[in-house]
Amino acid sequence: MINPGSLQEILEQLGAALGRRGGRHELLVVGGSVLLLGRYGVRPTRDVDVMGIRVGDTFVYRAQMPADLEEAADDVRLIYDLDPGWLNLGPMDRLEDGLPSGYENRFETRNYGSLTIHFLGRADLLTLKVLAASDPTRGNRDMTDLRVLAPDRGELIPAARWALDVRYRRFRSDIVFIAKQLGVADAESEL
Repeated sequence: MINPGSLQEILEQLGAALGRRGGRHELLVVGGSVLLLGRYGVRPTRDVDVMGIRVGDTFVYRAQMPADLEEAADDVRLIYDLDPGWLNLGPMDRLEDGLPSGYENRFETRNYGSLTIHFLGRADLLTLKVLAASDPTRGNRDMTDLRVLAPDRGELIPAARWALDVRYRRFRSDIVFIAKQLGVADAESEL
């Protein structure tokens, strides 16, 4: 498991391992690792979810991890006894649907040697957590994360609207339920 104390060190080692291979990459990261690095929560995570890899001026979907990055991740996995796939492209399919407008102006950037990581900002993280929490196959983890983030009404309404407008119209009742659980009593009329 990756915890707040080890994540920085793991990413530094990943950047160093990538540099030894002569590689350089920029990643857009989402999920539990953003919660840890943003100090929004303390629950450990099993992985670092890569949503996009920068090519030129944009983040793009890739079907597989670049070979040098995958090899560097495997080196780090062995050092820290991490799960295979601890650095993964799991959520990249969401890029095909887009992200909230202006997300690139809200992310935080950190450099780890040959690796640059862009973490989604709070508003965008909330938006994706609302989206994920509406998926009944994912369990309660995302709802728990939303409770830790404790969004106010002004943050939650735009996040829920984006989730509805972009991808999950069929899950409207789930998203309304999530908003109500987080304190928006009139979510039905607001969304």
